Amino acid sequence: LAGGADIDARCAEGATALLHAAAVGSDEALKVLLGAKAEVDASNPEGVTALMAAVMVGRREAVGVLLAAGADPNLKTKIGGTALSLAESAGRKEIAAALKNAGAR
Repeated sequence: LAGGADIDARCAEGATALLHAAAVGSDEALKVLLGAKAEVDASNPEGVTALMAAVMVGRREAVGVLLAAGADPNLKTKIGGTALSLAESAGRKEIAAALKNAGAR
């Protein structure tokens, strides 16, 4: 990043570093990327955002970091799924509660 890399560059699958960090990275990586002004609501070609990716893999802490950074919990994937619907369908009650507290519908 210090060398001027595009913080929102996309991989061959169309995902940003933030989306990858949300799914498999560390919360520290999320904070670094967000601190460098990564687009919090950037999505892949299917409409999946970093928040949705964190929800899908059950990363509660990452969900909190992303919500605190202003991630929109009401965005929809190309097929109409939301972070909340993903959490509820996976039985992730604590994450669903956090999303509802952040205004998810």
